[in-house]
Amino acid sequence: MQAEKVLILLDMNETLILRRRYIIKCQTSPNLRAVKNVYFRPGYDDLLYKLLTHPRAVVAIYSSMVMESIKFCMDGMMGSERLVPLKDRLSLYFDKRYNAKDTSKAKKTATMRDLKKVWEDPKCMAAFGEKNTIVIDNDHKKIRMHKENAIVVDSFAPEHLINCKPNNRFYLNELGDYLRKLLDDYKGDIREQLKEEPFKVDSEQYNTCLLYTSPSPRDRQKSRMPSSACKKKKKKK
Repeated sequence: MQAEKVLILLDMNETLILRRRYIIKCQTSPNLRAVKNVYFRPGYDDLLYKLLTHPRAVVAIYSSMVMESIKFCMDGMMGSERLVPLKDRLSLYFDKRYNAKDTSKAKKTATMRDLKKVWEDPKCMAAFGEKNTIVIDNDHKKIRMHKENAIVVDSFAPEHLINCKPNNRFYLNELGDYLRKLLDDYKGDIREQLKEEPFKVDSEQYNTCLLYTSPSPRDRQKSRMPSSACKKKKKKK
């Protein structure tokens, strides 16, 4: 008997990646940057691997970005050596068109998540709804329409790059383990499980440098995570 599927919607910017219009220079390693200034959160590949290899998980990206930007970032992310064989398992992308306008904010482009637009999309084949969907985001305001289906995670912020400390993949690793347990124990309504067993992590265990730079689309076989990035001092010119 095939396991009932659960849709897991992953936010991108400040959840899995950090995307900025400018270069963020790490104090101890100023040359660390990614293609088009996209920085990947350490452990993102662990999280995706744990989800993409679970028989019950249907993983999708849910972002406020335009589709072109989503595909560019995902091209780099799935270039990680361990994720290349799983690339075909992550093909569902929901861009800014699947969001609602957030009229409570002054910014005209502000959005919030509207899961009904996702559920009604033909790509979901009417297989998902409130009982079998999890949305993961770093902004509780963006998911306020669907609190019972949401996991709000700590943001991946510029200060994690600027105030460099030893690399730590702990946070997303813990999230991956938590989600796998939810999937293993799923009994028909994921909202009840999220309420009874909310995601909690001791912040002191992962309050370190969270730097992982994107492999270039032209060089997908190499993932660059310099082990000495946060130990060496700047070289004098």
